Amino acid sequence: SKVVTASLTIPIHQPEGVYSGEQILFEDENGNGFVDGIEASDTFTLTVAVNSFERIQILPSIADLGTIDPGETSVAYDIDVFNVGNVAISGLDGLWNNADLTGAGTLDSSLVNFTSITDPLNPGVTSTIQVTVGPLLSTQAAGAYSGIQTLKGQTCELQLQVNSAATAPDLASGT
Repeated sequence: SKVVTASLTIPIHQPEGVYSGEQILFEDENGNGFVDGIEASDTFTLTVAVNSFERIQILPSIADLGTIDPGETSVAYDIDVFNVGNVAISGLDGLWNNADLTGAGTLDSSLVNFTSITDPLNPGVTSTIQVTVGPLLSTQAAGAYSGIQTLKGQTCELQLQVNSAATAPDLASGT
């Protein structure tokens, strides 16, 4: 008898199910890669159960939306939502947990807008969506803001800078 070590690699997107097949274990004495009648061999049935695995990945994990003027909306920023599991996921749009962006003040989470994610999002598929923040109040405090948005346990931090509100120049009085 000999000690044998074997491994089995299951692809990440392998569909859920029970897989079974006959395996042949042999001692390849002549190194030709085949079972010859004179070599020791045996067969066994290998059965593997693959469970469902639902998971996404969001890239990038930090989205810099740039600089925004009060009263305006940020430029659209592309974000990829990738299904790294082995089952289709439906209804992702309704699962965002939007958070306020905080910093020099607070930007309410209702100002965070995502475009639609492909539905269903199939295993191995990436859906490129866009995020915007705004329109900001015309009185929004100037400064840096950030807030972490969450989808199925995965996060994306939104960052932006608000410019100072435009002010009118001082004019001399009189005629």
